[in-house]
Amino acid sequence: LYTLATTGEILENLIPTTIRVTYAFVLTLIVGTLLGLLMGLSDFWETALKDYVIVGLAFPSLFAVIFSAMWFGYTDITPMVAGTVITFPYLTQSLYQGVNDVDADLVRMSKSFDVPRRRIIKRLVLRSVLPEWVGGVRYALSLNWKIVVLAELFMADSGLGFMIQWELERLSLSGILAWTFLFVLVI
Repeated sequence: LYTLATTGEILENLIPTTIRVTYAFVLTLIVGTLLGLLMGLSDFWETALKDYVIVGLAFPSLFAVIFSAMWFGYTDITPMVAGTVITFPYLTQSLYQGVNDVDADLVRMSKSFDVPRRRIIKRLVLRSVLPEWVGGVRYALSLNWKIVVLAELFMADSGLGFMIQWELERLSLSGILAWTFLFVLVI
Protein backbone atom coordinates (compact mmCIF):
# COMPACT_ATOMS: atom_id res chain seq x y z
CA LEU A 1 0.00 0.00 0.00
CA TYR A 2 2.85 2.36 0.76
CA THR A 3 4.37 1.75 -2.67
CA LEU A 4 0.99 2.21 -4.35
CA ALA A 5 0.46 5.47 -2.46
CA THR A 6 3.89 6.90 -3.28
CA THR A 7 3.63 6.05 -6.99
CA GLY A 8 0.15 7.58 -7.25
CA GLU A 9 -1.50 4.35 -8.42
CA ILE A 10 -4.08 4.52 -5.64
CA LEU A 11 -5.56 7.82 -6.81
CA GLU A 12 -5.18 6.81 -10.45
CA ASN A 13 -7.50 3.87 -9.86
CA LEU A 14 -9.61 5.05 -6.93
CA ILE A 15 -10.91 8.13 -8.75
CA PRO A 16 -12.43 6.24 -11.75
CA THR A 17 -14.09 3.75 -9.40
CA THR A 18 -15.45 6.57 -7.24
CA ILE A 19 -16.84 8.37 -10.29
CA ARG A 20 -18.53 5.19 -11.54
CA VAL A 21 -19.99 4.50 -8.10
CA THR A 22 -21.24 8.09 -7.82
CA TYR A 23 -23.08 7.94 -11.13
CA ALA A 24 -24.54 4.51 -10.37
CA PHE A 25 -25.59 5.70 -6.91
CA VAL A 26 -27.30 8.84 -8.24
CA LEU A 27 -29.19 6.74 -10.81
CA THR A 28 -30.13 4.30 -8.06
CA LEU A 29 -31.44 7.13 -5.88
CA ILE A 30 -33.55 8.58 -8.65
CA VAL A 31 -35.00 5.31 -9.98
CA GLY A 32 -35.38 3.59 -6.60
CA THR A 33 -36.99 6.57 -4.88
CA LEU A 34 -39.43 7.30 -7.69
CA LEU A 35 -40.50 3.69 -8.14
CA GLY A 36 -40.80 3.09 -4.39
CA LEU A 37 -43.03 6.13 -3.94
CA LEU A 38 -45.07 5.30 -7.05
CA MET A 39 -45.64 1.73 -5.87
CA GLY A 40 -46.54 2.83 -2.35
CA LEU A 41 -48.92 5.59 -3.39
CA SER A 42 -50.64 3.99 -6.39
CA ASP A 43 -52.36 0.63 -6.60
CA PHE A 44 -51.85 0.62 -10.37
CA TRP A 45 -48.06 1.04 -10.12
CA GLU A 46 -47.88 -1.44 -7.25
CA THR A 47 -49.59 -4.08 -9.38
CA ALA A 48 -47.55 -3.18 -12.47
CA LEU A 49 -44.12 -3.15 -10.84
CA LYS A 50 -44.19 -5.40 -7.79
CA ASP A 51 -43.23 -8.61 -9.60
CA TYR A 52 -40.42 -6.87 -11.50
CA VAL A 53 -38.96 -5.51 -8.28
CA ILE A 54 -39.03 -8.99 -6.74
CA VAL A 55 -37.23 -10.38 -9.78
CA GLY A 56 -34.73 -7.52 -9.49
CA LEU A 57 -34.07 -8.44 -5.86
CA ALA A 58 -33.29 -12.03 -6.86
CA PHE A 59 -31.32 -11.23 -10.03
CA PRO A 60 -27.69 -12.42 -9.73
CA SER A 61 -25.11 -9.64 -9.70
CA LEU A 62 -22.80 -11.46 -12.08
CA PHE A 63 -25.57 -11.72 -14.68
CA ALA A 64 -26.14 -7.97 -14.47
CA VAL A 65 -22.44 -7.39 -15.10
CA ILE A 66 -22.40 -9.81 -18.05
CA PHE A 67 -25.55 -8.39 -19.65
CA SER A 68 -24.34 -4.80 -19.14
CA ALA A 69 -21.06 -5.73 -20.77
CA MET A 70 -22.89 -7.28 -23.72
CA TRP A 71 -25.04 -4.17 -24.20
CA PHE A 72 -22.53 -1.40 -23.51
CA GLY A 73 -19.20 -3.08 -24.19
CA TYR A 74 -15.89 -2.01 -22.76
CA THR A 75 -16.96 1.41 -21.46
CA ASP A 76 -17.45 3.23 -18.17
CA ILE A 77 -21.20 2.79 -18.61
CA THR A 78 -21.03 -0.97 -18.00
CA PRO A 79 -20.15 -0.78 -14.27
CA MET A 80 -22.59 2.07 -13.73
CA VAL A 81 -25.52 0.26 -15.33
CA ALA A 82 -24.70 -3.00 -13.55
CA GLY A 83 -24.54 -1.19 -10.21
CA THR A 84 -27.83 0.60 -10.80
CA VAL A 85 -29.69 -2.48 -12.08
CA ILE A 86 -28.74 -4.52 -9.03
CA THR A 87 -29.20 -1.86 -6.35
CA PHE A 88 -32.31 0.12 -7.24
CA PRO A 89 -34.73 -2.75 -6.39
CA TYR A 90 -33.46 -2.72 -2.79
CA LEU A 91 -34.14 0.99 -2.39
CA THR A 92 -37.49 0.64 -4.19
CA GLN A 93 -38.60 -2.20 -1.92
CA SER A 94 -37.48 -0.38 1.22
CA LEU A 95 -39.37 2.77 0.29
CA TYR A 96 -42.43 0.86 -0.88
CA GLN A 97 -42.63 -0.97 2.46
CA GLY A 98 -42.14 2.33 4.28
CA VAL A 99 -45.07 3.94 2.46
CA ASN A 100 -47.23 0.90 3.23
CA ASP A 101 -46.30 1.19 6.92
CA VAL A 102 -47.47 4.80 7.25
CA ASP A 103 -50.08 5.00 10.00
CA ALA A 104 -53.44 4.56 8.24
CA ASP A 105 -55.26 6.38 11.05
CA LEU A 106 -53.22 9.52 10.40
CA VAL A 107 -53.99 9.33 6.68
CA ARG A 108 -57.72 8.89 7.37
CA MET A 109 -57.67 11.77 9.84
CA SER A 110 -55.94 14.00 7.30
CA LYS A 111 -58.52 13.13 4.67
CA SER A 112 -61.39 13.75 7.10
CA PHE A 113 -60.06 17.29 7.65
CA ASP A 114 -59.87 17.78 3.86
CA VAL A 115 -56.10 18.05 3.78
CA PRO A 116 -55.01 18.06 0.12
CA ARG A 117 -53.32 14.87 -1.15
CA ARG A 118 -50.13 16.74 -2.04
CA ARG A 119 -49.84 18.03 1.52
CA ILE A 120 -50.52 14.55 2.98
CA ILE A 121 -47.73 13.15 0.84
CA LYS A 122 -45.33 15.98 1.66
CA ARG A 123 -46.00 16.35 5.39
CA LEU A 124 -47.02 12.84 6.44
CA VAL A 125 -45.83 10.20 4.00
CA LEU A 126 -42.40 11.59 3.09
CA ARG A 127 -41.53 12.32 6.71
CA SER A 128 -42.76 8.91 7.82
CA VAL A 129 -40.69 7.00 5.26
CA LEU A 130 -37.47 8.91 5.84
CA PRO A 131 -35.94 6.22 8.13
CA GLU A 132 -36.65 3.49 5.57
CA TRP A 133 -35.27 5.66 2.79
CA VAL A 134 -32.04 6.38 4.69
CA GLY A 135 -31.60 2.67 5.45
CA GLY A 136 -32.20 1.80 1.80
CA VAL A 137 -29.78 4.50 0.65
CA ARG A 138 -27.07 3.23 2.97
CA TYR A 139 -27.50 -0.33 1.73
CA ALA A 140 -27.66 0.81 -1.91
CA LEU A 141 -24.39 2.73 -1.56
CA SER A 142 -22.47 -0.22 -0.16
CA LEU A 143 -23.97 -2.58 -2.72
CA ASN A 144 -23.13 -0.14 -5.53
CA TRP A 145 -19.48 -0.21 -4.49
CA LYS A 146 -19.40 -3.99 -4.60
CA ILE A 147 -21.13 -4.29 -7.97
CA VAL A 148 -19.07 -1.57 -9.66
CA VAL A 149 -15.83 -3.19 -8.47
CA LEU A 150 -17.12 -6.57 -9.66
CA ALA A 151 -17.90 -5.09 -13.08
CA GLU A 152 -14.44 -3.50 -13.21
CA LEU A 153 -12.93 -6.96 -12.81
CA PHE A 154 -14.31 -7.84 -16.25
CA MET A 155 -14.92 -4.68 -18.22
CA ALA A 156 -12.65 -1.80 -17.25
CA ASP A 157 -9.16 -0.54 -17.95
CA SER A 158 -8.85 1.29 -14.62
CA GLY A 159 -10.31 1.17 -11.15
CA LEU A 160 -10.03 -1.01 -8.07
CA GLY A 161 -11.60 -4.04 -9.73
CA PHE A 162 -9.28 -3.75 -12.72
CA MET A 163 -6.25 -3.61 -10.44
CA ILE A 164 -7.40 -6.66 -8.46
CA GLN A 165 -7.80 -8.54 -11.76
CA TRP A 166 -4.40 -7.34 -12.96
CA GLU A 167 -2.72 -8.52 -9.74
CA LEU A 168 -4.58 -11.84 -10.03
CA GLU A 169 -3.18 -12.37 -13.55
CA ARG A 170 0.31 -11.74 -12.15
CA LEU A 171 -0.44 -14.18 -9.28
CA SER A 172 0.54 -11.46 -6.81
CA LEU A 173 -1.17 -12.26 -3.53
CA SER A 174 0.29 -9.17 -1.84
CA GLY A 175 -1.06 -6.98 -4.67
CA ILE A 176 -4.52 -8.53 -4.47
CA LEU A 177 -4.57 -8.10 -0.70
CA ALA A 178 -3.37 -4.48 -0.95
CA TRP A 179 -6.10 -3.48 -3.42
CA THR A 180 -8.73 -5.46 -1.48
CA PHE A 181 -7.65 -3.83 1.79
CA LEU A 182 -7.88 -0.43 0.11
CA PHE A 183 -11.40 -1.29 -1.06
CA VAL A 184 -12.39 -2.25 2.50
CA LEU A 185 -10.86 0.99 3.86
CA VAL A 186 -12.81 3.10 1.37
CA ILE A 187 -16.06 1.31 2.16
